Amino acid sequence: MNKRNTILLSVAFICIFLLAGSASATTFPVNEAGISAYVHVDQTIDLVQENDSGWSTKDTEILTINSFGLSVITVDDDGPADYNTIQAAVDAASSGDTIYVYNGRYHENIIISKSLTLLGQDEANVIIDGDGSGNCIQLSSSDVIVNGFTITNASGYGLYALYSDLNAENVTITDNTKPGIYFYSGKAFTIRNSTIDGNGGGIIYAGSAANGNAVLEDNIITNNIGSGISISLAEGKSATVANNKIDNNAGSSSDGISVSIAGSGGLMTIGNNPVTSSGRYGIYLRGGKTGSTVSDFSVENSGSYGLYAVSSDLNVENVTITDNTKSGIYFNSGKAFTIRNSTIDGNGGGIIYAGNANGDAVLEDNIITNNTGSGISISLAEGKSATVANNKIDNN
Repeated sequence: MNKRNTILLSVAFICIFLLAGSASATTFPVNEAGISAYVHVDQTIDLVQENDSGWSTKDTEILTINSFGLSVITVDDDGPADYNTIQAAVDAASSGDTIYVYNGRYHENIIISKSLTLLGQDEANVIIDGDGSGNCIQLSSSDVIVNGFTITNASGYGLYALYSDLNAENVTITDNTKPGIYFYSGKAFTIRNSTIDGNGGGIIYAGSAANGNAVLEDNIITNNIGSGISISLAEGKSATVANNKIDNNAGSSSDGISVSIAGSGGLMTIGNNPVTSSGRYGIYLRGGKTGSTVSDFSVENSGSYGLYAVSSDLNVENVTITDNTKSGIYFNSGKAFTIRNSTIDGNGGGIIYAGNANGDAVLEDNIITNNTGSGISISLAEGKSATVANNKIDNN
């Protein structure tokens, strides 16, 4: 007999005294929605599963939402629910409400200007279809969670966020004319466990630098005509880009990963992202400050440099950079840098530093071979030190 699992998704205010208030409970079916998210600035979501199988909802039959005074609004395009369109539910909702959407195909261009949580029953079967026009979802000056949807067929953006906070998890965004996710002059954003494929760009941040932190983890970002990830943050903010597959994001100015932090920069953690077949740079970094790390990934077959870092202080370890048109690693006018335990092979150059770095350089235990250009070429400011040790350098 199959186990009957229950996920308790409690929407509770952070302030402890509110936990003493009364709560209403609503129960819904869940099918592979992978419900897991951060809520708004003043709320949190906690997950409790009644077995030891982790946080997956693959075998989950029931979702219980304890709303602590907030409304849960249901949507079903062909069955009994509060509304049969998502937009109608959004219009009726108050800030902080949850909208639960049952499986179906929703032919809509949804506009949201209030803080809400959108939960789909099943990522593969709750489809927002833009019908070849507009943006599938547009956020304006709001704080929104989107979890458990397929978003497709917009003539504009799949998900367009303007002056907003966004948390997107377990979404598939595909076949939209413009980028799958497009932020403009916004705040913090988190994107996890999502697929961005076959759009006019991947995850793009434009406008003034975001005034919150960025987290992009466990995503598949492939086959977009435009950069895979391109984000711009305000001074002092941080970017975490980890465990993403980034492949075949095409275009002469398209990068696999591009992260820029303004002013004196901020902390970057870039790890375990295989990046292949980018139109321009595999990875472009600007403004990484002391403590930033780039580790445990590969960059292959980029149209320009494998890793291009500007005005940054970086620690690079355990990377493999191969078959890129220009140099494997190219630093420009930066700070200190350390490269260890890495392979730079078959590129248009090895490890190249242009402009006098104002920090020290350490290059140890690397394999730098078969590049059409210098193996190692570094230029440091007066009084700085260079350590080059235990590297294999051949056929450059």
